[in-house]
Amino acid sequence: FMLLSNTLGASGSGYFDGERLSINLYMLNLGPTTTGKTKALKFLRKCIRAYEDFTGYQIDIGNDATPEGLVKALLEYEGKMALISRDEVGGMFADWVAKGSYAAAPEAYMALYDNELLQNRRAGKDSGNDKRVHLAAFNTYMMGTPERVYKVLTEEFYQTGFMQRLVPITGHRDEMT
Repeated sequence: FMLLSNTLGASGSGYFDGERLSINLYMLNLGPTTTGKTKALKFLRKCIRAYEDFTGYQIDIGNDATPEGLVKALLEYEGKMALISRDEVGGMFADWVAKGSYAAAPEAYMALYDNELLQNRRAGKDSGNDKRVHLAAFNTYMMGTPERVYKVLTEEFYQTGFMQRLVPITGHRDEMT
């Protein structure tokens, strides 16, 4: 599903109450070590790279960004797809919970889920943006071990609404007989 959303999402959409809805997909792949999470991510990236070569533009924009950095990277993505993929997402969630430069991350990801690129103003040179951008879709593929992810999630983090947007996948280690 993630591969289809990243390759066909720019040409597909749905409608609800007359409003266009993009094919955004936020996936959280949880499982113990050696359950194939990283292998799945490598396969996804390999396919995305081939599609990027075909289309001539970059879909996979990396694996980590502050909210401001993410917005800055997406300013040139009008009408295009974008994917951020992250292994060991427990560390990223820990940064979000600790606040600092990641304090606005859940809000930024939720806005992107709704295809809104948050406008922001900053006093520093070359920071902030005043441009409105409509993405075709924004996808995120996150992976980690349940122990690391659940350890950092707080009630306050759940109340942001971010976790409710994730499609969970749970991996299990095959038993050898």
